[in-house]
Amino acid sequence: MQLPEVQLRVVCSKGTYIRTLCADIGRKLGCGGAMKSLVRTRVGDFCLEEAVTLEQLQEMKDQERLTEAIKPVESMFFACPVLHVRQDLTKLLDNGNALTVEQTAEKEQYAPGRWVRVCWPDNRFAGIYAYEESKKRYQPVKMFLEQ
Repeated sequence: MQLPEVQLRVVCSKGTYIRTLCADIGRKLGCGGAMKSLVRTRVGDFCLEEAVTLEQLQEMKDQERLTEAIKPVESMFFACPVLHVRQDLTKLLDNGNALTVEQTAEKEQYAPGRWVRVCWPDNRFAGIYAYEESKKRYQPVKMFLEQ
């Protein structure tokens, strides 16, 4: 703190407006508040220390080392439980169809709306699904099918 400036470190969920937070804190203190600058140090599993510049990415691409900087899509969803489509029903997953609880190897029903990672029987990631109570099945949220 070096008045009139105060530096804050905030850990928050999505939907938090830091400018509003600054204004609210200033209002409570009776002096007003505004944001001078913002540096995001982390978003999900991405942190500033691991960030690379566009120039570094281009250099890595030129050296065929791009995979060193690219995280698999599935890594963004590791907090989600995993379900595997049954071996005899992989075509459903190939086509991005909805799945009933019985069509998964685990036969697990999670809370409506909760995201789950759906994989092929060999554990390859296919997409994110969410259970829809009214339809009694998992509906695809986003598919990440390999070409």
